[in-house]
Amino acid sequence: MVIKTHKIKEATLNIAGEILEKDLTNAISSKLLEYGKKAKIEGFRPGNIPENILQDRFGLQARQEAITDLINEEFQLFLKDKEIKLYDRPDFKLEVSKKSSKIGYTLTAPVLPSLDKLTPLAKLTLTEYKTTATEEDILESLKKIAKSQSTFEVEKEDRAMKKGDIAVIDYVGYMQNEEGSREAFKGGEGKEFYLELGSNHFITGFEEALIGKKKGEHLLKLKFPKDYQSKELSGKSVEFEVLVKEIKIQKPAEINDEWAKSLKRKDLADLKEYVKDLLSKHYDGHSKTLMKEELLNILATKTKVELPKMLLEKEATVIKEGQPEIEEKELQKTSHRRVLLGLLVSYYAESFKIKIEEDDVQKAIMSEAVKYPGQEEKVFKTYKENPDALKQLHIMIYEDKTLTAMIESCSKKTSKITSKDLLDKQPKK
Repeated sequence: MVIKTHKIKEATLNIAGEILEKDLTNAISSKLLEYGKKAKIEGFRPGNIPENILQDRFGLQARQEAITDLINEEFQLFLKDKEIKLYDRPDFKLEVSKKSSKIGYTLTAPVLPSLDKLTPLAKLTLTEYKTTATEEDILESLKKIAKSQSTFEVEKEDRAMKKGDIAVIDYVGYMQNEEGSREAFKGGEGKEFYLELGSNHFITGFEEALIGKKKGEHLLKLKFPKDYQSKELSGKSVEFEVLVKEIKIQKPAEINDEWAKSLKRKDLADLKEYVKDLLSKHYDGHSKTLMKEELLNILATKTKVELPKMLLEKEATVIKEGQPEIEEKELQKTSHRRVLLGLLVSYYAESFKIKIEEDDVQKAIMSEAVKYPGQEEKVFKTYKENPDALKQLHIMIYEDKTLTAMIESCSKKTSKITSKDLLDKQPKK
C-alpha cells in the first residue's frame, strides 16, 4: 500500500493512494483467521475452520474491514511523519479499476491550523460587570412569584374589560389562501385561554382591541408584524373571531410571613434573603455570559488563520438549512465565525486539559430541572433515556468549562452598574 500524492490547499489535506492486491489479500486472510478463532460453524471447532468456509461466511465483511484498516494504518503513519494535525476525521472514497488488481482511494481531511502564535489570554482585557440585588429588585421578584400563584375571581358586573383583566377566550384566526378564500391558519386557534390584557402575549393590536369591550363575540382585524417568526404569517392581514366567555380578576398571593412559609421558608425575611441570593447568582451568571461573548468577539477579530474550506462549506450548509433566506455575505461571515470559534474552543480545551466529571453532569441536569417546576422527574428521565439529549448536554458543559477557564486567564476591568442596566445588556455577536 502506498500514498502516491498529497497536497494541502485551503487548509484541507488531499491524498491519493492505492492498495496493492497482495497487501489486501494478506490483510483479508488475517481478518478471516481472527473470525475463525471465535466463529461457531456446525461441523467445525473454533480455530479449525477452513479458510474457504470462512471466506463464504465472512468474506465481504473481512474485505471491508481490511481495506479500512490498511488505509487508516498508512494514513496515521503519514500524519505522524509529516507532523500534520487534523481537526476532524477524513472523508475517503474507493476507486476500483476493472483493468487492474489495485484499489485506488482518495482522502480529504480538514487540517488544524497552527494556533501557537495566539495573543496570550492574560493580555486580553474583559469587562466584568458588578451589581447588587436592591430591595426594589427583591420586591419585584416577590411580586412576580406572588402573581404566579394568583387566584382568579369571576367578574360579576357586566362591564367593559380593562388593562390587567383576565379575558377567558376562545379564538380562531383566519387569512386568505392562495385561491382568495378565507381559511383558518395553523396555530391560530385556542379554547379557554386565559389572556391578561396588557401582557403583550398576543400580536400587537389583539389585546388593545379587546380593552373597552364586554363579554361576547368580537371580530378583530389585525396584521402580523413583518418581522414575525413565522414566514407564512409575517406581514399578513388576518381576522380573529374571538368569544370572550368570562372576565376574571387576578388576585396575586399576599406577600407576608404565612405566604413565605407556604414556600418552605421560615418567614418573609428568610424568603427575601433566599430571593436575594438567587438574584445575585442570576446577575453573576449574566455578567459571565457577557464576558464570554466579549472574549469570543475579541478572538474572532484578532485571530487570523486559514480555515479548512470543507468545514466552512459544511457549516454554511447547516446555516442555510435553518435560514434559507440568509444573504451570501452574512452566510460566509457567520460560517467563518462559527468554524473559527469552534477551532479555538477545541484548542483551549486541550490546553487547559478540560474534562467532564460526573458531578458536572449531575449539576447541569439539576440546573435544567429547576427551570421546569413540577416537571423535574420528566427532565431527569429525558437525560436518562435520550442519548442525544445527554450528548448535547456534554457539549454544553465542555464548552462552558473551557470558556470559564479562558475567562479566568484573562485580565479584567470592573464596572459597577445597576441590575437593570446589567440585564439590559445583551451579548453582541
